[in-house]
Order: sequence, then C-alpha cells, then structure tokens
Amino acid sequence: MIGLHYDELACRGKDAGVSAYTAYSANERTLLSALVKADLEVGDDVVIRWGEAGGGYGKHVTAATDLYEIRATVSPAPYSRVAREVYRR
Repeated sequence: MIGLHYDELACRGKDAGVSAYTAYSANERTLLSALVKADLEVGDDVVIRWGEAGGGYGKHVTAATDLYEIRATVSPAPYSRVAREVYRR
C-alpha cells in the first residue's frame, strides 16, 4: 500500500494543514490540489511547501528535492463553475 503523499500548507505564516493530490487540469487550464483544513475560506492566500526533503515516502523512494514555496488561492470545490452551479442542483 502506498502512503498518502502530502505537502505542508501555510496561511498568514501559520500552519494551515496539508495539500494533497496535486494535478494539472487541462479542462480548467490550472493546477489543482485538494486542501485539507476546515477553517480556510474561499479567497484565502496560502503557501504550499512542495518537495521531497529527505526523499521518498512509504515503501516507494522518490529523489530528494529542495522545498519550494508555491503561492496559491483557496477556491471552491468542485473548481469548475458548471459542476458547482449546474450539476449539483
């Protein structure tokens, strides 16, 4: 079994949970990531600390990388306006 990979998440300089399942959406033409924290609001600016400091997770080995800080904005889920406004009626 593969362990869950996640990246640290910060908001206003404080720990704000984790980010997981980062992927590019060709439909939306943007990078999306699931954020795990209940008290963040849509529109909040956050920083994702992305990378593999020390390398690897679980039984799978991933090469070590530097940690990078990526600025992001909390958006509603589902991200697609059509999915939010039409599909869920």
